[in-house]
Amino acid sequence: WRVPAESSLSPQAALQRISYTTDVDEACGDSDLLSENVPEVPAVKTTVYAELHAAAPSHCIFTTNSSTLLPSDFAAATGRPERFLALHFANPIFDGNIGEVMGHASTDEAVFEQVVQFARDIHMVPIRIEKEQNGYICNSLLVPWLNSALWLVTSGVASPHDVDRTWMITMGAPKGPMQVIDVIGLETVRNVFAHWGEVIVTMPRASRCSPTPPSWTPSSRRAALASRPATPRPTPPRACTTTLAQPS
Repeated sequence: WRVPAESSLSPQAALQRISYTTDVDEACGDSDLLSENVPEVPAVKTTVYAELHAAAPSHCIFTTNSSTLLPSDFAAATGRPERFLALHFANPIFDGNIGEVMGHASTDEAVFEQVVQFARDIHMVPIRIEKEQNGYICNSLLVPWLNSALWLVTSGVASPHDVDRTWMITMGAPKGPMQVIDVIGLETVRNVFAHWGEVIVTMPRASRCSPTPPSWTPSSRRAALASRPATPRPTPPRACTTTLAQPS
């Protein structure tokens, strides 16, 4: 699934089709689809959506690549809730070429299908998320794993090197969790855990360690979720790059 054999576009030709700008009006222009990738900080995203809505044409679809936040958190801020949903990419994008598509209660069904097709057109494997979930599938699995690895290190149980090589040797994986954190980026990991740390401390203690499936309306397969699932208590990330040594 990683090699789009039907594509005749060379990497050089693709690069020539990419343009860069810091001007929001120029960036939006007559765009048909927009992907938001700003830091995982709710206040930042809200501000950016307001600016984008003012500049983008009314037909433009807004998508978010948020790691763990819900589209419904920002639907009103976009000014076009029916044309807003999540299109989440894994990292590195062309090695793990999925496109998780997740709407919210007000997402238009036709828009949802357009984004599914768009993901397929850019050689992603579309993954339909049937109801809102913090972290989709990918990060619902990934974030607790990274949190456990960070806890082992910051609690003094094991070194970053040993955490990584234990996972790599026993699971036959090419990377350990600390290496994955390096790929994601320390700032993104810090923002994710900082946000959820603030959320968790406001939750009843009994509900902090068991994910609570958010409620949804059966009549809509992507209904709004009133509650957020709990996640394990975050610990501060620590930079580390690990090289797996051959066992003696």
